[in-house]
Amino acid sequence: MKRKKRIHKLSLAGMVAVLLCLSSCAEQWGQIDPPAGNQVYPRLEQVLNLGFEEDIDPEAIMLAAYEGGNLPQIINDDSLGNVLQLDGGYAQLPNPLLNVKVQNAVSFTFWVKQSAEDNEGALLSFQNVEGSQKMFFTANGQINFNGVDFAQHQSEPSLFTSEEWYYVAVAVTYTGYSIHVNGEKAAERIVTSSDADYASWEELVQFMATAPYLYIGNGSSQQPAEWWLEDLKLYRNTITGKEKATPVKGGGGNAFQEFITVGATDFTTGWWNAFSEVVTTTGNGIVHFKFKNFNSGGTNNWENWLIVITNGKAFEEEGYAEHAVLRSDAYGWGSANNPPSVFISLPFR
Repeated sequence: MKRKKRIHKLSLAGMVAVLLCLSSCAEQWGQIDPPAGNQVYPRLEQVLNLGFEEDIDPEAIMLAAYEGGNLPQIINDDSLGNVLQLDGGYAQLPNPLLNVKVQNAVSFTFWVKQSAEDNEGALLSFQNVEGSQKMFFTANGQINFNGVDFAQHQSEPSLFTSEEWYYVAVAVTYTGYSIHVNGEKAAERIVTSSDADYASWEELVQFMATAPYLYIGNGSSQQPAEWWLEDLKLYRNTITGKEKATPVKGGGGNAFQEFITVGATDFTTGWWNAFSEVVTTTGNGIVHFKFKNFNSGGTNNWENWLIVITNGKAFEEEGYAEHAVLRSDAYGWGSANNPPSVFISLPFR
């Protein structure tokens, strides 16, 4: 059965959002917003959400097979429900980014499981009509681009092993790329204006935004080994911590994730660097969370989780604002925020 999210309600009027964050010793509260102006900020927008609840529409997605292979098909997986099986086949669909203006990045997320450890075949690709220009992404972290004026090749170690599901989040930006696997950063490349290929990254992003076709399981010279795909999502601009965090998965209609791991369990992530998904609610009600705290083994009282109440925006999303921060050890920033009778302090920003 397809997994479903458990909806929680929070006992605050109106719409709020809850964001869990790993705390550290730094106690800085952010920076003052710049003066208002005429700036146009990149806005994150999801342009594709491809699940496999129903049969594939042949008018929307073209299925094909390699020689001796099989057409992609929807099967039922014990962990994720309906998924797309690709065993010697691939899919082609019109690029959803053609309908929007990409400002600084192209991002995508998906669940993937592969049958082979080293799978150099393309999982996803953007291609022109002839296939002479293309960008493709593989399971071992390759980001390859063959454009008009230049070629780009980035390779990482294999991102995941065989026969296990992984959640992958990739952002390809004007200044490089980042790859997150199961909510943790697996690879990153940042270029600056002094790098020789600095301008090429903008060309790569714009190619991804204007190529006519998006392919699943096609694009590189090597045919992928058998693999499975679920919940492919495509975005214009840069995804945030919300999209990079691993979604709840598996188990049927009432399944939910009892504990959420936020950051490294040895507390090496540090202050304000790891966030859960945002939980949103409207109206009055109650929401329940369970916390299992990890720390470095010392007595530092700041090595605890935080709950951040926001205006509904994800961290780093345009317009993001915080209303309150709840800290597990009742330690406030200043004695006025830490009365002895209060278990959780409310240090307002």
